[in-house]
Amino acid sequence: QTDAADDVACAEASRKMFEAWSEECILRFPDGDFKAQELANAVWAVATAGFEASDEFWDSAARAAVPLMRDPDQAQTQNIANCLWSYAKSGDGTPAVRKELFSELADASSKRVDEFNAQELGNTAWAYA
Repeated sequence: QTDAADDVACAEASRKMFEAWSEECILRFPDGDFKAQELANAVWAVATAGFEASDEFWDSAARAAVPLMRDPDQAQTQNIANCLWSYAKSGDGTPAVRKELFSELADASSKRVDEFNAQELGNTAWAYA
């Protein structure tokens, strides 16, 4: 059995860690420290973990994602699909930045649609639904 006090302490430690991690990501996204897969993994983790990240996190990630995901030498189709799915699932970020991300990645996706596997196609279609 777990002790309720231990559960609360663990949740608080997780929240503090997440806040520190997301603040560090906000600093590093514009510097180009993240590769396409790393950025896609970061936004996927936030979208699936249930933590609430700030619009600043989502917007800075989106601004960093656009050039990475548009570059076929940088981004695999899975990175594009996971990035789009994460933004669609979270619904976070400011509307103008989200609109730009989805517009830019629609263009990038359509140019490489023949490279997407079935799951990537499904996740990408779901993101735009």
